Amino acid sequence: MIVVSSLLIYWSSWLYVDAAIVSMLIGLPLLLLGPYKGSTGMSRAEAAAFSAVYWALLAVAVAAWHLGWLSGLGDVLSFLAYWLALAAIQIFAFAYLWAKSRHPDVKAAVWIPIYNIALAAISYFGSLGNLSTPAIPYPLDYLVWAAAALAIYYLAVNLAYETPDLREVRTGGLPVE
Repeated sequence: MIVVSSLLIYWSSWLYVDAAIVSMLIGLPLLLLGPYKGSTGMSRAEAAAFSAVYWALLAVAVAAWHLGWLSGLGDVLSFLAYWLALAAIQIFAFAYLWAKSRHPDVKAAVWIPIYNIALAAISYFGSLGNLSTPAIPYPLDYLVWAAAALAIYYLAVNLAYETPDLREVRTGGLPVE
């Protein structure tokens, strides 16, 4: 099921994969300003400052790609510049949040940037990407993404931790309403 759901995302093509990942990245600071504001060890002002810097860096990277500021580099180098910037923003954001909070949810979510980075790279260079001659041709790109998604799923499972709710389900079974 994990592979199928990841393939459905992949099949939407690079254009939609990019939009979905950027939308998800925009939402990260909302968690800090909302449900996790008390558990990160960050004051409201620090969370707001982190969010502002994060959104500003994200806006510059996304604008550089979508407004064609990188187009002089060519298809491959412009993508690499764009995606390395987005990857760095994600990695530094998670590293900062982990350093500040040591919250188990941050550690358990480390798979998300890895998934985003792999999905974008394979999507762009695959048969549904932006290149006229894909670097990863069909059907190899489908197999590469399926294998990557499965590997990332196993990483995510190994990074997970048992919450009180999961412990209750494991010991007592699912609640019947």
